[in-house]
Amino acid sequence: MNNFHSFEINFTPSDLYPPYANTINLKFINANNLLKVEFNIKYIGREELTEEEILDEGFTLNDDYNWNGSLSSVWIDPIQSLINKSTFVKEESDIKVLIEAPKIISGSPENSEEWAYFIQEVTQAVYETSGKESNLEISFIKNFPQDFVAINLKPEFKSRKFIAEIEQNNQKKTIQLKWEDLKNTLQAIYLPEYIYENSLPNPGKAQGYYINTGEGIWFKANEGVVNLSEKDKSVPKLIEMFEKISKK
Repeated sequence: MNNFHSFEINFTPSDLYPPYANTINLKFINANNLLKVEFNIKYIGREELTEEEILDEGFTLNDDYNWNGSLSSVWIDPIQSLINKSTFVKEESDIKVLIEAPKIISGSPENSEEWAYFIQEVTQAVYETSGKESNLEISFIKNFPQDFVAINLKPEFKSRKFIAEIEQNNQKKTIQLKWEDLKNTLQAIYLPEYIYENSLPNPGKAQGYYINTGEGIWFKANEGVVNLSEKDKSVPKLIEMFEKISKK
């Protein structure tokens, strides 16, 4: 397909329940390499809940959000690539796409998981660009005698850049990681169980591994962040991932 001119996405995740349930509408216009975006998220089904139930989940009583603006042109090629690789079918789905130009195509993408993750990335890019949310920053510390490592991961969705700042035994460096690796990186970080009762305001001085997932609090491996079960190895895999990053 020739470069897209305009298209629209409607996304209503069927696996979310109030107060998390929402519907997202995205409209894109590619005008002379300028990506104009209309973004709307509306939370649905909350009339079933009390105000207290909504607030207890960390929401406000009105979390709907609208934004009109432009995203960086670095998003244009990935969007075009996703459109080109997709087949659209006339079936009921969480995701509905309408491409209005240069050729009218409507339907639900067969590669729906890929589109759902793309929508998550674009949503975060909108939040960063509009100032609704600050950039995500995830920190990791390995603290052992003669072996100290500190890693700050800084994915920036609005520019599609994935930066790692690494300090190892008083040596500092900054590297750029592959944007395509971000999804698996975040999955590894958020897969284990985080026990908030055991969280720390700062990384402890005791030997061990510590992680801050961006919430401003720290979790020590095997105390504040633990495997999901006896057979699960998500914490060792998380540590292994950060060890590999430190050696890049």
